[in-house]
Amino acid sequence: MKKFHFKIHFNFLALVLLLGFSSFFYASDFTSERTYELKMSEGKSYELHELIYQEPKLIRDGAQIKSAIIKSFDTEHVDSRDLISYVNMTSLERMFGYFSLLPGRTHRAPYDHYIPTSARLYSLYDKYGGTYGYCKYSDEFKSYYHTVFSNKIARKLLFKFALNLLVEKCKIWPKDFKPAVLSILDELLVSIPKIARLSKTEFNDQIFYNSKYNYLHGFIYRRIKTDNMPLNEVLEFLKIAKNTVSELEIEATTDFKVGIHLNDDLVIYVGVDQQYYLYSKLNSKLVKVNKGYEIKEAKFLSGDDGRFYHIKYLIAEKEKTHLYDAKLNLIY
Repeated sequence: MKKFHFKIHFNFLALVLLLGFSSFFYASDFTSERTYELKMSEGKSYELHELIYQEPKLIRDGAQIKSAIIKSFDTEHVDSRDLISYVNMTSLERMFGYFSLLPGRTHRAPYDHYIPTSARLYSLYDKYGGTYGYCKYSDEFKSYYHTVFSNKIARKLLFKFALNLLVEKCKIWPKDFKPAVLSILDELLVSIPKIARLSKTEFNDQIFYNSKYNYLHGFIYRRIKTDNMPLNEVLEFLKIAKNTVSELEIEATTDFKVGIHLNDDLVIYVGVDQQYYLYSKLNSKLVKVNKGYEIKEAKFLSGDDGRFYHIKYLIAEKEKTHLYDAKLNLIY
């Protein structure tokens, strides 16, 4: 594990208030799963979104839930492969994966290259005149979905499948994924007992449009209220998941998902849940960008006064720009 040498900055609070950055520290030799080398000429700028958000399906093509009990719920047109297709669709629409453990309520990517594992799910939409999107799936699939989740043994098997998937991702995704997962599991263990007591009206009023909560809270609430899943069963699953993930050894994984190198000066790293970092190759200075800030664009400028990078941020749908030198000293 790398050792981080923290440097105290007495103007830290002022910088946080001014810039929205949460910390400065020095380190060396970070690794990223995907690396891009951008050789930027004077005045050249790059939009970064297309380089960053390129994740494969959450569940790979050909994956199956190999259970005779789950298979017993198959109908003439629907089976567990369609369930996996729906999970892949939902994970895209909710941005559910490494880049967002806290899936929002709007999609941020096109559906083009996310073809479901089973084309039959498309045919069901056509059959019932529906469209491909959230809550547009057919009545036949909806009936299958709730029948499976209403069965205690089936739920246990689905949880095992999901936990194995989570363990696999913790092992192959960068190091920051595991602690983020554990943080969310801790939060769910605290919040779910409170949410479970709410009526559907109270849930819609207090939770659904509250940015503090997300798709996971809604999914668990619906399993409890719609599919009669006992609260103690939910909590037991969450505890098993927490204990299993806690015991995983992940030292062999990379530090960040994406590393975008700007000439031989700076690197923009993108970590779990869309956490951004700026890193200077010249002095190993690392700036952790405040949560909620997205680096939209980088532009290179040079002159007699040195080499500089104009970074454009997007925060709450508003743009903010800052200028840094190649050593990550803030100019403005």
